[in-house]
Amino acid sequence: MGFHLGSVDPLFLTCLAIVGLPALAFGIIMVFTWWRPKLSLGISLTCSTIPLVLAWWLFFTVKGTSLAQPIITQVNWMVSDAIIVPFGFHIDPVSLLMLVLVATISWLIQIYSIGYMEGDPGFARYYAELSLFGMSMLSLVSASGMVQLFVSWELVGLSSYLLIGFWYEKFSASEAGKKAFVVTRFGDIGFYMGLAFLLYFMKDLSLFGLGIADINKLGLTHKLTEFQITLCALLIFCGVCGKSAQFPIHVWLPDAMEGPTPVSALLHSATMVAAGVYLITRLFPFFAASPTAMTVVLVISTITLILSSTIGMVAKDIKQVWAYSTISQLGFMAMGLAAAGLAHGTLFAGYYHLTTHAAFKALLFLCAGVFIHHFGTNDFFVMSKEGGRKLLIPMVTVTIAALALSGIFPFAGFFSKEAILGQLWHLDNKLWVGMGLFGAFLTAYYTFRVIFVLLFPPRLPQPRGASWGSLGHVLSPHCPGYLYLYPGLPAGAAGKVSPGRSPSPCNELSPFGVGGGLRPERHRPGLAGLGLPEGQLDRLHQQIPHN
Repeated sequence: MGFHLGSVDPLFLTCLAIVGLPALAFGIIMVFTWWRPKLSLGISLTCSTIPLVLAWWLFFTVKGTSLAQPIITQVNWMVSDAIIVPFGFHIDPVSLLMLVLVATISWLIQIYSIGYMEGDPGFARYYAELSLFGMSMLSLVSASGMVQLFVSWELVGLSSYLLIGFWYEKFSASEAGKKAFVVTRFGDIGFYMGLAFLLYFMKDLSLFGLGIADINKLGLTHKLTEFQITLCALLIFCGVCGKSAQFPIHVWLPDAMEGPTPVSALLHSATMVAAGVYLITRLFPFFAASPTAMTVVLVISTITLILSSTIGMVAKDIKQVWAYSTISQLGFMAMGLAAAGLAHGTLFAGYYHLTTHAAFKALLFLCAGVFIHHFGTNDFFVMSKEGGRKLLIPMVTVTIAALALSGIFPFAGFFSKEAILGQLWHLDNKLWVGMGLFGAFLTAYYTFRVIFVLLFPPRLPQPRGASWGSLGHVLSPHCPGYLYLYPGLPAGAAGKVSPGRSPSPCNELSPFGVGGGLRPERHRPGLAGLGLPEGQLDRLHQQIPHN
């Protein structure tokens, strides 16, 4: 293990550049260039492109590392007589892969946002907050100690609050940002208590930095009792439940859709919500030392998988469907990790699904952004009626991502889900693999519900003899008479047809609005001469559907 306390080597400087450049971009934009959108864009893109290149360079050039023997390069951060807290980087295959994923997806989101956020008055602020978020996640996945990881963890929460509530003038967006921030704090309290108990049980202030390698060694060597490990693991898992939206602290995630769609793609792929599952992966030897803790993780993640899948089956907002899908897939990942811990397996299956999910879930959200931007609605039923399938490239790409999410061969999701189901099969109780299969079926159902609705617009049933629309369903036998009796109706209105509407005279009848029901308070005087009994107009108003 390479441990360089107080030294600075090229690897440390490279990692520092990966983490530090996005932080530099955030500071420059917020202080100096917030009023110049294009310059801010250039600064942010430059400071995300360089970390992207460096992350890929590390991924291909760093050799000789493993989960058992990582490279740890760090310097003293806070020092006193009895306490040394280091700042550094823990480099092994797990952290290298996450560095590449976070850097790549963050960069792609910034490119996508150039067009999506064009003309927004908060354009520069948006890119500054994206940079802050990127810095927080890159520091989190590469941190060498739990103190540094916890600080990065909280910065991720702060930046997600800023991004979810980006359009703070909109009340629902402001409330969603506060809800995400406050709800995840409940989990973070448990996380903080877990670290405090861990430090107390270790009884060594020289390890105040709580190095990740040291904590995993405690699990492997059983220097703590099983009760102590279980208590600390369950408290840390509280933080996982908050960040990865596991039951019962999952309620904030659907509301996070109030942010811009590129933000949703960023939060729901390999970044914020994946941080919780990454934490279990990072401390996997420690968690695996407690069968009780792993059993609790397995139960909670299974409940999350099934619960969120059933909610996703009925949602009409395309972003909410993918949000509940994210919750369910995070539960699926945690199931794989918990099963591996209980069956003395490896972390491969759960972590593999985290990486594949990052790609196809980001694609699903970015495609959703195209549809939302084009049609001006989040309702995929409305998108379908207005010709969503005519957007050929987004339709093809969202279908490819849906096939991967559903676990269809030969797409990536098939292999990662098979690996998790294989881990579940090794458990003595086969109920768990049955629940995993059921969750996989529900995933395919709600995913292709969206695809089939977009591809094949639903045909609404028409009452016999009526083909006009909501008004015609009520007044169809008498509509022509009402048309010509209404005072002030322009001549020839009966032949006027709106684009995309049925050739019915009622479509353009001004008293009834555009397909949206009667307005008795405005038109009662004009309709009084139709001979309707008292109160019948109000009853008609109640019967007609309102848009």
